Amino acid sequence: MHKIGTAKEAGWKYLLLSLGAFLGLATEAIHAYGWEPLVFGQMSFGDYAPWQSILHWVITCFIWLGVAYLLVRVAKSWLGFDVFAKSDKMKRWQLFAALFGILLSLAGFLFGAAYLLANRDI
Repeated sequence: MHKIGTAKEAGWKYLLLSLGAFLGLATEAIHAYGWEPLVFGQMSFGDYAPWQSILHWVITCFIWLGVAYLLVRVAKSWLGFDVFAKSDKMKRWQLFAALFGILLSLAGFLFGAAYLLANRDI
């Protein structure tokens, strides 16, 4: 009976961690629709100048990095789950999936930066 209670408790902790991850990602909405229009004096994210858009994403990335750091720390302290613990070697498909994700992210960043530079109003 004790084991089931522990599993339930761990389940709630995983749920709370996943909700924390979602809220961390949702902070972008707070930036784009909350304080940025007040600071920049514009009502739409599409109306931002390139420097404002870049500043938005830099701030967002730093906040996401902070949220990820906190989630990793909390997961380790609550559940003993160490993301960076040494484990078995990666399978070949896992390595390709990780590299594909990195390349896809890099391509999106480069295309986005090229678009901003090509369509700037300076």
